[in-house]
Amino acid sequence: MFDAIANILAIFIRPIYSIVQNYGWTIIIFTILIKLVTIGFSIKSQKSMARMQQVQPLINEIQRKYANNREKMQQELTKVYDKYEISPTGGCMPMLLQLVILMGFIQIVYKPYTYLLNIPVDSIKTAAATVGADATAFLNNQLSMPSNVLSELVKMGYETELELDFLGLQLGEVLSQNMGDWKMWILPVLALLFTILSTYTAQLSANKNQNEKQKNDPQAQQAAAMSKSMYIMMPLMTAYITYTWPLGCALYWIISTVTQMIQQFLINELVVKKMKPIELKKKKKKPQVKREVIDIEAQDNSIDEGEKNE
Repeated sequence: MFDAIANILAIFIRPIYSIVQNYGWTIIIFTILIKLVTIGFSIKSQKSMARMQQVQPLINEIQRKYANNREKMQQELTKVYDKYEISPTGGCMPMLLQLVILMGFIQIVYKPYTYLLNIPVDSIKTAAATVGADATAFLNNQLSMPSNVLSELVKMGYETELELDFLGLQLGEVLSQNMGDWKMWILPVLALLFTILSTYTAQLSANKNQNEKQKNDPQAQQAAAMSKSMYIMMPLMTAYITYTWPLGCALYWIISTVTQMIQQFLINELVVKKMKPIELKKKKKKPQVKREVIDIEAQDNSIDEGEKNE
């Protein structure tokens, strides 16, 4: 599955590398390009979340009204989501998309000769067999490919020059294997800091948009708890990825997080804030008819007194 994703990503990343001839700049340009290609998902997601905030009073009313009928509640909520074009899971889409791209990108990082230089796996196996090397030892991590195999690939007519140096950092190296080198810590630490900043600003924005009634709503509280757990998991996942995977992944994570923050800010300012507010239809209260209570006994007394006066 991840190889299939990597093949799709390679369509974009291979031409970039052929032009810039540097792995680091290829990752930066590729990441920005991916963000531009997928900006439609981000716009749709943020607009959906904004609409969700606007119709929250209506959602709260449905949840209160059908608290004892889960099936009816879900039917009514679905009607609201369809009417106002809301996707309850829309807020998770950019994050899930980023993770899917990352899973494909990691294949490119570990197999740059195949995905960047377009050397088929079968050719690598043939070159390894020719020099008596065990191809299974480096097929899933081509960064450890022996020099004699690379030489054989050159004889077969393939280009094997791969520039992994970026500002003095070897993007094919792993922090967990080089912890004594202080330069190896730069990208992982930056990736972690930007992830924490991104999750903090997202949580701050969510709390700002949530009114007091929503804060007291049980389902809103449950959603907030899930968001908080995600805000904790993302930095932990970032720390694990940048510690155990090559530095190229850390560079990708940094650029992806920074561009995502910039993208969210621009979409919020240029799109979300200019959205027309949703007018919720309120049920018209039936006019109360004032009924005059006539005291029959008092009326009869007043008539009798009138007749006496005559």
